[in-house]
Order: sequence, then structure tokens, then C-alpha cells
Amino acid sequence: MEMIAVIKIVRWSTGACVTALAIALSCSVASAQQKAPEAKKAETAKKAPAPAKPKCNSLKEETACGAASGCQWVAASKSKAGKEIKAYCRTAPKPKAKPAAKTEPAKKAAPAKKAEPKAPAPKN
Repeated sequence: MEMIAVIKIVRWSTGACVTALAIALSCSVASAQQKAPEAKKAETAKKAPAPAKPKCNSLKEETACGAASGCQWVAASKSKAGKEIKAYCRTAPKPKAKPAAKTEPAKKAAPAKKAEPKAPAPKN
């Protein structure tokens, strides 16, 4: 009888300790995630103003899009699934950088000869 009582007490105390530990850990994690209010104020003051949207996105007419420099009109089309895609204006892609031209043409190496397979060794 005493043995059963001791086992119950140990189980209850172990359960209480585990619960207390879980609560303590969750509180410490939650407090570590919170930023100090002073840091938020300093952080917002340091942020640069958001860059303005490209003007091409706001244009709705093909003539206005064509007249704007750096804009490109995309015609209306249908997707493979049959969905209608409306025409729109977008910022024209930047041209790719051209590789530097070489002054001397590169010499081609002589093609490597294929090694002929060796004959299998005779079995003794």
C-alpha cells in the first residue's frame, strides 16, 4: 500500500515539474521574440522611403504605353487553360550585357584521338 502511494506522489511531482518547465520555456521564447519599443522607433526612422511604382504599371492605354520611355505593351492573349489574359503595359526588360569582344580568335585544340579498347587478357 505504501509503495503505491509513493509511486503516485512521484508521478504527480514529475508531471508538475514537466508542466512547470514547459510553461517557463514557452514564456522565455515568447519574451525573446518581442522587440523593445525603442528599437522599433529607431528602426522605422532608419527606413528609406518606399520606391515609387514604375509608371508603366499604371498605364492602361497602348498609345500612352508606347509613348512612355522604358515601357512595353503586352497584347491580350489566352492561356493554355483557356483563360483570358488582358492586355497591359510593363517596364521593358533591360538589354543583356554583351560579352567583351576578344581581339584574337581562340585557337581550337586538336581533337583528341579516341583510345582503342584493349584486347582482353588471355585466360590461363
